[in-house]
Amino acid sequence: LGNNAGSGNGTLTFTYQANPGTESRTTQVTVSGGGQTKTLTLNQAGKEVIPPQLSATPKSFELGMVAVDTSAMVTANVNWTASTNANWVTITTLSGAGSGTLEFSVSENTGENSRSTTILLDDGDGTTTSISISQAGKSTPPPPSITITAPDDNAVVSLPLTVYYE
Repeated sequence: LGNNAGSGNGTLTFTYQANPGTESRTTQVTVSGGGQTKTLTLNQAGKEVIPPQLSATPKSFELGMVAVDTSAMVTANVNWTASTNANWVTITTLSGAGSGTLEFSVSENTGENSRSTTILLDDGDGTTTSISISQAGKSTPPPPSITITAPDDNAVVSLPLTVYYE
């Protein structure tokens, strides 16, 4: 509080510290003089609480059996770590501070059956999100299709095709 004594008209100057808490706080300043007393009430808002944000795009990958290096975009306002329990997924970007790119690679699936796992993103304080990964096996046939090119206008038409194996 500046100018804590004086006479006649004047200006009171208040200096205050930032409120480190999330709740607002109140104090009172009493000014007396000439037989009069005035009380001023000062209110200060609390610090804004920003909820943690952690998400990934895309949320899932459906991959063929071949090895692949790929990535997902992480949107975050927190520090995060990435982990998986699958030995066939290698996470290149193990952690980040805020938004960024999560890079990982998936090894070739030499097995007959498809496999799946998740990559877990965790801020260490209860906020998590996951990315699902599915990878085809050798016995999973690729989806067939037929491509037809029209000779007169060079248009290409792709049609899905269902094939039944016996």
